[in-house]
Amino acid sequence: MAVALVVALGVGGIAAWQGLRDDDAGGRGPAAASGRAGSGASAPVCGPDGAVNAAGAGSFKAAMDRWSEVYQTACPGARTHYAAVGSGAGIQQFRNGSADFAVVDRTLTTAQAESVAARCPGGRPVHLPLGVLPVAVVVNLPGVDSLSLDAPTLAAIFRGRITRWNDPQIVAVNPARLLPDTVIRVVTPTDESSTTLAFTQYLSKADPTGWGSIPQSSLAAVNGGPGVSSTLVPQAVKQTPGAVSFTWFGGEAASLTTARLVTGAPEPVDVGTESATKAVATARVTGSGADLALEPDFTTKAAGAYPITQIGYAVLCDKGNDGAALARTRPFLGSVVGEGDGALQSGYAKLPPALAQKVRQNFATLG
Repeated sequence: MAVALVVALGVGGIAAWQGLRDDDAGGRGPAAASGRAGSGASAPVCGPDGAVNAAGAGSFKAAMDRWSEVYQTACPGARTHYAAVGSGAGIQQFRNGSADFAVVDRTLTTAQAESVAARCPGGRPVHLPLGVLPVAVVVNLPGVDSLSLDAPTLAAIFRGRITRWNDPQIVAVNPARLLPDTVIRVVTPTDESSTTLAFTQYLSKADPTGWGSIPQSSLAAVNGGPGVSSTLVPQAVKQTPGAVSFTWFGGEAASLTTARLVTGAPEPVDVGTESATKAVATARVTGSGADLALEPDFTTKAAGAYPITQIGYAVLCDKGNDGAALARTRPFLGSVVGEGDGALQSGYAKLPPALAQKVRQNFATLG
């Protein structure tokens, strides 16, 4: 994800995502009704009374709702409002001034950054990470409650080259497991989504030969398997023996078998909040100044690091923010990345401590 005015989508020339649904505007997120913030956090420092208005990715709606609840409980004079309208629409609302900040689950394209710069007199839009959402590979394989897959095998499955669960390539990464001679049914999210983008970014980096070097935000159905909306993936997998797909971790996916990733780490890695945080700790900051846009290391071999993740960012101006709105917004966002409250335990992962500290420092520099 390389820098122009700000960081563009970096795994190679992806078109602007203005119109993408982001899995997004529908507000589906992990355990939206049951999420709890991390324990042990100190009480938020309250800003001036008044409204904090934000708009953006539906993938982070459950997190924003919970973060808002925690902040408003500690700061009764605050009124936080989040419109899960999608990343592209959230950016537009920030640009036109109806949102104090946008929440996006991918970095801005160069064109978007140039457009939003009009909101930032004397400055520019910047990305400040808020939390992490792991993307789980989910399967429905009766009689098999644990499965490991690596990037070349996933690429071959989702390209339709591997069609049965006892294929030698799958057996090779599951040497101690008896796999059934069952047809693989790939459940494909065929709408445009940030989850698909994250999944294919992983494959394009971890196995460019088998997948291709260009990630995609939408996929076609594979070998006659079901093609469904991103929001229906968990349900479709649950109803389809032999199915495999990918979806947000947590929520409806919690009742499904999730595959461990063979990454080159000492052991296959389970999807989870801690393993996602470990992966983000290996990401490279590609932004400059106050901009903390990240380029994830999808090929990390760090022990316990799960590399298929989406990062949620707040987008604000480094200079040129409305002063009164910034005074209300900064304490709220600081509470989001405060110790222990950087994520929801029900599917959202917190930022690595060093990154969280840098984010808090950068919030303080905004003007």
